[in-house]
Amino acid sequence: MPVVYDDLLKVARSLRRELDRGNLAFKSFDRMELTRRLRSMSGEDATRIKQLLGGELEQAMSAQGLRCYPSLTETTTGDRIRVFRAGSVAGDLIDAVLVPSPDHDRDLATAVAKINGKWERDREPKQADEPSLEETLERLLPREKHLAFVRSLDDDPDLATT
Repeated sequence: MPVVYDDLLKVARSLRRELDRGNLAFKSFDRMELTRRLRSMSGEDATRIKQLLGGELEQAMSAQGLRCYPSLTETTTGDRIRVFRAGSVAGDLIDAVLVPSPDHDRDLATAVAKINGKWERDREPKQADEPSLEETLERLLPREKHLAFVRSLDDDPDLATT
């Protein structure tokens, strides 16, 4: 019996469930893994995902809110694909890279700026803990002035100690 759309939908659902279980926005697969799943769901041991069937599987994935890159219609058995959630940050970033447009240029520039900003923050030296009392005094009252102040205390009879 040939592969039917319901078989393709089962494969797409299995991909979505796998992403759901791992709470993932995307995951890479060997393209052959999709073929294995389709063979298992359809009961057709010789099924191959060629261009037409690849396009139909992508439509079934789309119905589950998933997309893939590269397209199944542009890949062969030994290739890898990345399945990702449509409308996710990862999906938007993939679109920004793959589909040139002024809007995507802005999106890509924003993403790169955020990444660069994070990297720059990570490279900054760690902030020291609050300065000690001695460090604060040294900064506010240099040693010479501090010693002069302490000496002046000896001259004040009201501050004399027994």
